[in-house]
Amino acid sequence: MADSLEPCIAVLAGGFNEERALSLQGGQDVLDALSKNHANVKFIDWTHGIDLHTQLVGATICFNCLHGSLGEDGAIAGLLETMQIPYTFSGIFGSACGSDKGKSKDLLSGKRDVLVVPGEHVLMSEYSPGADCPIPLPVMVKDPTQGSSKGVWLCKNKHDVDMAMAQVAGPEALVEQFIAGVDIVVCLIQTDAEVIAWPVMEFETELEWQDNASKNSLWGWERGSEGKPTVLKHCPPKNLSQAAETKAVAMAKAIYRHLRARGALNVEFRVSGEDIYFIEVSVIPALTKTSVHATCAKAGDLSYSDLIEQMVKTASLDCAKSTPTKL
Repeated sequence: MADSLEPCIAVLAGGFNEERALSLQGGQDVLDALSKNHANVKFIDWTHGIDLHTQLVGATICFNCLHGSLGEDGAIAGLLETMQIPYTFSGIFGSACGSDKGKSKDLLSGKRDVLVVPGEHVLMSEYSPGADCPIPLPVMVKDPTQGSSKGVWLCKNKHDVDMAMAQVAGPEALVEQFIAGVDIVVCLIQTDAEVIAWPVMEFETELEWQDNASKNSLWGWERGSEGKPTVLKHCPPKNLSQAAETKAVAMAKAIYRHLRARGALNVEFRVSGEDIYFIEVSVIPALTKTSVHATCAKAGDLSYSDLIEQMVKTASLDCAKSTPTKL
């Protein structure tokens, strides 16, 4: 029986979008890690018919393992703020802005310490198939609110653009210049003293960009993925100079500050020559034992269990209630 004085940690996973399976997998790994050191840990699989508010009653900390819409877009952060349950990862602003590729780019484009990819917002209500692309081809068309590599298309001609735009579910699309280069990820985590970066991860591939299928194959997120992966991961980096790595870490920390992030954050960049372009952030990174963040932490000599313990220590609120003043 759990000690009533032991904090109750609710591991929240599942959700209703395409990233449900990844969320459940990460949630189970988090549950297993926390259960080693905490007696009172509960698992919540948020699915249809589940009253989430009722399930969260009694929890003193929420470890949020949800991804995508209604998971890392600020909705859950808002619920937990109203319930006054401290939670892992960023607050309402950081979650809402960071999970929207368009809004995060708007925020960061005016910052001197961040380089963003040139591009344009296109309102779907104003887009006409066959129209000229707003920027020179090739381009990346992005559905701003979709997850990493989801709702992203490389377009080399007008037909590609039309096909991509037809699949955008939201009210606007983000059309960006295609930048040839190498993809890297900087994983950050908050400690008692400061925000630190784990060794940078570099992705080596003959593909022009990492599409969702190649990522799923690399990390084993897709059942039945077999054969040689189309992408190789290197942590520490294999081909990145120390100067470029230092520059990327500094830019990632600047993005962390600008987004008012907290806890852990993954920041993706594309390195092209001497330039390092911001691509996107993962407000709630994948949390499996073999995920990007776990792999980078391991390269920094932190075990998966200790990483999860560090993450749960960062649980907090944007607006904690103060004790009312007695009149």
